[in-house]
Amino acid sequence: TMQLGAIVQVDAGAQLTFGNTVYSDDGFTKTGNGRLILNSQMAKSNLDGDTGRSDDYTLKGTINVNQGELWLSTAGNRVAGATGINNAIVVASGATVDLRGAALNFNDDTDPNRKVFQIQGTGTNNMGALRNSSGTGTIAHLVLLGDATLGASGGRIDLGSYDINPETGTTSLNTVFSPQAPKLEGGGHKLTKVGTGDFDLRDVQFVNDVTGTSALSELLV
Repeated sequence: TMQLGAIVQVDAGAQLTFGNTVYSDDGFTKTGNGRLILNSQMAKSNLDGDTGRSDDYTLKGTINVNQGELWLSTAGNRVAGATGINNAIVVASGATVDLRGAALNFNDDTDPNRKVFQIQGTGTNNMGALRNSSGTGTIAHLVLLGDATLGASGGRIDLGSYDINPETGTTSLNTVFSPQAPKLEGGGHKLTKVGTGDFDLRDVQFVNDVTGTSALSELLV
């Protein structure tokens, strides 16, 4: 359990893994040039696939990544904790979040929000403030706080839609799907993509294109 104002410092060359559920109502701040790994579902029940049904989160509040790297994982689609703007992951210039294949645009949950990533800068070793280095990492809400670099090396990043209808099945698309378009808030800043992997702005056939709530000044690939 973390207290208000909690700081997690991982020094250069070190790695710390949170392999169990983290409890915090106010998030935490990651400092130090080492690596912190979140490797557990941050929810009050053991969720299975995309059927969490708006389960209550144990990790709430803003996660500030001020230095070094924060790695997510494929431990579950709630590995990054609560959703929405008040529970964003904020990446400072020079720091990095690596999705590591985390699928954060989960479906069949009535929560209208998904995890928000607010990024700026080029990241550690200029490999991206937001990066995916394994498998396919999926997000639904990306905000640029300044010019930013996104990295895909050894994996792919999808900015994709998600479904907020709790019904499952395929018998009637009108009754079991309520697709929501992903958001890209550019703020007039430049987004640069590096690495050999893909960055896909995914438009599923029954939803609209990615919504730009504020225009990018430039997209470099």
